Amino acid sequence: MNKKEPFLTGFSSFLFGSEKRTKQDVFRSKIDHLNTSNASNFSMLFESVLPSESLREIQNTKRMRIYDEQTTLWAWCSQILEGNASCYKAVSNVQVWREQLGLSAPSSQTKAFCDARNRLSLSFIKEANELVIKHLDTRVTSRDLWRGLELKAIDGSSMQLFDTPENQLIYPQPSEQKQGCGFPVVGVCGVVNLSHGGWETMATSALTRHDLSATYEVLEYFGERDLCLADRAYNSYE
Repeated sequence: MNKKEPFLTGFSSFLFGSEKRTKQDVFRSKIDHLNTSNASNFSMLFESVLPSESLREIQNTKRMRIYDEQTTLWAWCSQILEGNASCYKAVSNVQVWREQLGLSAPSSQTKAFCDARNRLSLSFIKEANELVIKHLDTRVTSRDLWRGLELKAIDGSSMQLFDTPENQLIYPQPSEQKQGCGFPVVGVCGVVNLSHGGWETMATSALTRHDLSATYEVLEYFGERDLCLADRAYNSYE
């Protein structure tokens, strides 16, 4: 029962102290502060996880662009961390960032940023993810293991894609939908390390394939001291 009326009001609040804040609350307050700032603060917040020097080494951009892969990554992350913010908001974050550095700011038009986001190479995204996983691995302690084993969960899901002929050919829409009334859907088989909460890898397949077939593509992420947690026979919720 939740009672808001205070008891023992004669005692000093110093004796009780303040309510302990969870790590999620602390992180949320940081994000709220960053929402009023720019993309550079996101890179600073995660500098220990994704150092700018490491990102420069793995990016594939050869030409000097305003939207190189590193800038595009943080602008995209700002959209996600700000609750699915618009591309216009991401561009404004980059504008403020570059103005603070004394550099020329990009146009307020979103096309250049959207094109840069589409140009992000899969190799860059994968290597950035590996940097995140390596950082998380260093923080795993014996308390995070189950009887000395690292627990990894594996499961299937799906997501819609843009309705293009190429996507429809490789990842056709569900058969129960009328042609032209649905979107291509890709099946996803992901591995989450429950010792630190990081999403280590994923494999994709058409919905017509059983989830188990994609599992073989992610087995390389399991080692001797790993314990796999999965639904029995990848059955559905039904």
